[in-house]
Amino acid sequence: CTAQIFKIFQFFLRPHSLCYIVDGVQAANMSGIPPVYLRIASTVCSLGVLAGNYQWLLMLPHQALIPMLLSIGTLIALSFIQDPEVIHEPQRCPATDWKHPPPAVGVRDAFPKFDRKEPVKSFVQICESLIQECTRDLPKTHEIPVMEQKWIVDMLEYNVKGGKMNRGLMVIESGAVIMKAQGREPTEDDLKKLAILGWCIEWLQAWLLVADDFMDSSETRRGQVCWYKKEGVDEIAINDAFLIEMLVYRVLKRHFWMEPYYMDLVDL
Repeated sequence: CTAQIFKIFQFFLRPHSLCYIVDGVQAANMSGIPPVYLRIASTVCSLGVLAGNYQWLLMLPHQALIPMLLSIGTLIALSFIQDPEVIHEPQRCPATDWKHPPPAVGVRDAFPKFDRKEPVKSFVQICESLIQECTRDLPKTHEIPVMEQKWIVDMLEYNVKGGKMNRGLMVIESGAVIMKAQGREPTEDDLKKLAILGWCIEWLQAWLLVADDFMDSSETRRGQVCWYKKEGVDEIAINDAFLIEMLVYRVLKRHFWMEPYYMDLVDL
């Protein structure tokens, strides 16, 4: 009896058959096929295997056949129970939450609307809002004196703006194209988030340029004197370059910590 049962399910025990099944399920999941259709397909395959081996089934004694069929029916019925909905819980990061956790809602409400008819103007306005956001609470959150707060504001205004901004603008356009390909129109908040990501790219470029100008003893950048050449800056430019980089992570944390792809952005 055991040998006959083993033959019936032998197909599923073959390594190459398991590979086909796993590959098929993965391909179906990647293509967006609803789980119920996967369950129906697996049920049909199981019944097909049983039907193809009905001679062996008929050879089984009733004491073994009936419980086996009941077990198979139970497994098929259980496979149609809906999986519980997975709810994404944002991961808290205590090291950077202290003492002031980032807000969960309304973080971009005060940001200007991004107008796709005037992308450059709207993009610059988003940058101005980011500078205000990054520096406004520094005296409270990091106990920075007002004089140093003003230094950071002036440093950001001088170094992160200007240029063609092609990198940042491409983030917005690329994101909008991807969303449309997915069948949805980008919302106002989507465009704001894309613009913020675009400025993260621009700020990364800015900190590299500040450091590079100092190391190469350059004279001008983007039509103006290099930051380290400004009176009173000199070697402080290296510290400012690292500060711009750190502010990029601050922006990512504030605006994307609740998103499931937050760690992907940090890793990228």
